[in-house]
Amino acid sequence: MEDISYIVNGEQLTSARNKLNTVITRINQAGNLSSLLSEVSTALIQMNALKVAAEAEVSLMRSLSATIQSQGYLSANRMEVDYPSSISIRRSLPPRITVRLYPVYALQNVLYLPAGGDSLEVTPDGFIHVRHLGTTRIHVIPPGRTLLYRTVDITVRPPNLRKCGGALRLTQTNSLRIV
Repeated sequence: MEDISYIVNGEQLTSARNKLNTVITRINQAGNLSSLLSEVSTALIQMNALKVAAEAEVSLMRSLSATIQSQGYLSANRMEVDYPSSISIRRSLPPRITVRLYPVYALQNVLYLPAGGDSLEVTPDGFIHVRHLGTTRIHVIPPGRTLLYRTVDITVRPPNLRKCGGALRLTQTNSLRIV
């Protein structure tokens, strides 16, 4: 019987050893879990910071989208250009290229780009300044809607005498009217 009790005690000893090894393994795992929990906590903090940054980016993109949409809303869909086709070289007041973009709430800005000739200059506000005789071609372009551009040709000519009813037209001081 002593042998049997020894065997039972040996099995109990083996079982106790197994339990002890299991407990030691769990304790070791618990130690690793503590370090793992620390890493998970750090990762969660980083993920939260990334979430905040992503929300800020989304907010910025939404505001930019609203800005772009409002600018698209403000772009013109039709343009009218009024300009003199010929100008006397002796003209005292500078003529102007006037542009009207529709709808009327659209941004009323255009660019005047020379496309050929150098007989005149156009300032950014549309005023024409004569240099010498000749013809100049100018592109009138609304920046928000370049497909609406128009090309105008303006000729700078020598002065003419104006007639009225077959006779020369005079000024109030009886001088010849030159245009």
